[in-house]
Amino acid sequence: MLPGFDRVVLAATPRSGLRRNHPASSSARAGSRPQDSAFTTGSSPGGAYQSGPSQPLTSLKYARRSANRWWIGDSFASRFPGIFAVCMARGIDPRRTTIPVTPAAHYTMGGVATDLDGHTSIARLFAVGEVACTGVHGANRLASNSLLEGLVFAERVARAAVEASPLDGVPERQRWAAPLLRDEDAALAAADAIRALMWEHAGIERTSAGLRSCLEALRKIAASLAESAIDAANMALTARLITEAALLREESRGGHYRADFPLPRRAFAVHRMRSRTSATEASS
Repeated sequence: MLPGFDRVVLAATPRSGLRRNHPASSSARAGSRPQDSAFTTGSSPGGAYQSGPSQPLTSLKYARRSANRWWIGDSFASRFPGIFAVCMARGIDPRRTTIPVTPAAHYTMGGVATDLDGHTSIARLFAVGEVACTGVHGANRLASNSLLEGLVFAERVARAAVEASPLDGVPERQRWAAPLLRDEDAALAAADAIRALMWEHAGIERTSAGLRSCLEALRKIAASLAESAIDAANMALTARLITEAALLREESRGGHYRADFPLPRRAFAVHRMRSRTSATEASS
């Protein structure tokens, strides 16, 4: 998942400290245009194999059929030895029963808007890989596209960067030092609050009322942060971009589900790009 987005939407993310890279919010602050931020998958607070909503895993796909009944076959152990070992360690035999699962982190289909050579809306700033939104995903995540983004677009971006016209001169280097974080507990508490808000209101199922409540709470959190709480501030901005995009998209499509607008709408069959102050649409 896109670095920065995982810290925001995953309620199960470990509290592993602050000052982690947030390319989505950092580039947005600089003026880049995030695209399709509404299409972001999230995770359950309980995490896989723990408490939370559960359903049968599609391991039944690998079962054999006998007498009009589906049985999970013995081949599961040889086909998926790692998953099999994890399940057995938790008292679950996937050869004989289904595996309880919860919604889990996977990917964001959006990111920093680029062209097919990785150019962003900021001159000489390129984005490639999971941070970039090239348009190859649409509203759903296609697993094989990670190879496309990691190899094909990496080469295209590298070529474009090499072929870029040289600078007239080297910009003057400016010194900047991050202010010292004096209250890490407060920053961690804010980060936890952001994750909880996003899971509750901008996770798997979204509504207008929930998203508006989430935005109001995010504004209060952002306003309360000390200048030195840079990581939490980036999380708040990334969360706001996701929530605003989800609120504007009054339909359900791909990785975005609105309980109050459960069906796709033709008017929203477009890519949406946002700056820190406005939103634009582009048909595709």
